[in-house]
Amino acid sequence: MRDDDDEREPAGVFVFAYRIIKWIAGIAGGALTLVSLTSLTGAFIDNGWVRLAIALVVALGAPLFIADRMIPEDDPLRGRGIPTDVLCVFWIAFALLFVGVGISFTKPLLLAEGERFEQSRLELLARGVYWVAGASPVAARARPRGGATRGPNAPAARDAGPAPRSAAPTPQPPQVAAAPTDGGAAADGAVAAESAGRTPADIFQEYAAAVVSISSGPGGGTGFFLDRTGLIATNHHVIAPAHGPAGLSVKLFDGSVIERVEVLARDAEDDLALLRVHTERPIKAVDLGDSDATTIGERVVSIGNPLGLEHTMTDGIVSARRMRHGRPFIQTSAPVSPGNSGGPLFNMRGAVIGITTESLSAFGLGEGLSFAVPVNVLKRLVREYPTRQSRAGTDRW
Repeated sequence: MRDDDDEREPAGVFVFAYRIIKWIAGIAGGALTLVSLTSLTGAFIDNGWVRLAIALVVALGAPLFIADRMIPEDDPLRGRGIPTDVLCVFWIAFALLFVGVGISFTKPLLLAEGERFEQSRLELLARGVYWVAGASPVAARARPRGGATRGPNAPAARDAGPAPRSAAPTPQPPQVAAAPTDGGAAADGAVAAESAGRTPADIFQEYAAAVVSISSGPGGGTGFFLDRTGLIATNHHVIAPAHGPAGLSVKLFDGSVIERVEVLARDAEDDLALLRVHTERPIKAVDLGDSDATTIGERVVSIGNPLGLEHTMTDGIVSARRMRHGRPFIQTSAPVSPGNSGGPLFNMRGAVIGITTESLSAFGLGEGLSFAVPVNVLKRLVREYPTRQSRAGTDRW
């Protein structure tokens, strides 16, 4: 009797462990499957309850239908564990395919789902979805509004190249940067009064020379001059592929290329960077507007280098102002392609209101969903720069 008990005891331990592992895997796989299915249906349906109902029907109905076909008809008792086994296997397999193998295609869907959770004040769920999608789950309400303070984990990006020449002036807050080419001075940093009837052609003619093409090794994008000292704004992800400042070059509107590029500040969290180039050529700078005053429906134009097609202009409207990944963005219908990133988004007064950053598309869906970092976020980075400059050289690339 003792021997029989000893033989059954290991088998009982393995069965118990198997059940625990199955339940843990089932819960995790089921949660990921539901999120994946709701994000997938979110590309077609806005109502959250409808999306959840569809996700539950698919997540439960499909595996149970398969399990029903696997249960022996002559002895149903032999198939008692088949339904739960099939559920677990189905959920885990679907989750691995959606958030693992296919993440390059499904990431925009997951980020959009995280944004919906965030807008519904379900911050814990939003953080979880952003984590699954590989995005930084920064809580919107935890970020300072209007201030320049950053958390301890924010990148302390500073000068990574040779120190700027001592004669170069310290850049000023962008409200006072760059006067219009017509010679009119901007009072208190405001954009000079201009006709409300300006056309995209007018804006391109005046400001195209302020837009540059940035090469960063295997990558690249767009930037624009903030002042006449050679200060350039762009996206952080535009310069990230370069292995140090030596891997960067800037091409001006006249076709000349500047190989020496200083990296003054990098902010991966807000996807912004400040560069500086030195050139004897005249520099045209943009005027910065107030992104907080942007209104939905107003017309905007973008100048950039999509797919290497330099100084291309596109136009659209401001579609929305929303939070994505815990950060503020301007949503616009102006088309954005790889290479547009880091370029200026102008309103029809000729003021930059945003920095073109990304477009949202999945499986051919989502046309006209482009996003720009509000220019007021860039202004905070420029205000921080003199402090960063005093500590220049302490950080590596």
